[in-house]
Amino acid sequence: MVDGTEVTDGELKPNDELTLQDIQDLEEEDDNDAYTTGSCRQTLAKFRAIATKLKKSPNSKAKFLDLCQENECEKPHNIERDVPTRWNSTYKQIASVVRCEKALLVWQRDKQYGTPRRSHINQADIVLAQDLVQVLEQ
Repeated sequence: MVDGTEVTDGELKPNDELTLQDIQDLEEEDDNDAYTTGSCRQTLAKFRAIATKLKKSPNSKAKFLDLCQENECEKPHNIERDVPTRWNSTYKQIASVVRCEKALLVWQRDKQYGTPRRSHINQADIVLAQDLVQVLEQ
């Protein structure tokens, strides 16, 4: 409580203002940051490559659906596309990756139907997706 006004964590105190320096401090990435802008971009690019492959290849999609059923993934068994004109599409794509993670990790390794090696996701990408979903749902 400040000056008779209750202040919760993360809120400014009365008559307190953010300065340009405060904002610049938040923008800087430290060496010990768990996620960087670059790592997030790479992971999101992998998710887009997966969604594109599943959209354009009916055989890959069929294999993926089989793996979703085998791994008992929640429905729907698809990876949403990230569309620039849809404001919520990135969130939907990330949530669908988390929902189908077990099947994705197996499917991507299939030499005939999976994605190229550079687009393979790993456990760190899945953890990032889970963290992003948690942040975006709040």
